[in-house]
Formats: sequence, C-alpha cells, structure tokens
Amino acid sequence: MSSLVKLALEGRYPAALAIHERLSDLFHALFVEPNPIPVKAAMLALGQIDDAAVRLPLTEASPATRAALLRALESFRAHE
Repeated sequence: MSSLVKLALEGRYPAALAIHERLSDLFHALFVEPNPIPVKAAMLALGQIDDAAVRLPLTEASPATRAALLRALESFRAHE
C-alpha cells in the first residue's frame, strides 16, 4: 500500500495502477463483511494473530469470506 501511495503522489500513475490491480481482489474480499471481520480473518490466515474473534454484534467471517480472502492472498503472493 505504501508503494502504491508513494507512486501516485509522485505522479507515476501507471505503476500505481499496476499495484492497485494486483491488490483489487484483496480489496474486494476485505470489504464483503463489516470491518474488522475480514481483516481479522486475513490476519489469522497469515499467522499474524491467534484468534479472529470479534465482539458482538459482529460474528466471525463466513466460510465464503474466508475462502475469498485465501484466494486473494494466494493470488497476490503468486504475483510477488
């Protein structure tokens, strides 16, 4: 994200757009449920946290959201 913003601020829009396009599936997956549900699910999948629990009235990420996040993370890693 920092690279994308830096490039955009420098006016290097094609390079910033390329990063944005690489991240677009992840952006979408992170916003299919209310924040912080998908963020915590992604952090759990990456091993950054041990528990993705959220406080009521929120619930854990749905299986469909978790699957979309895993696909987006794998796709992003494949293009690094």
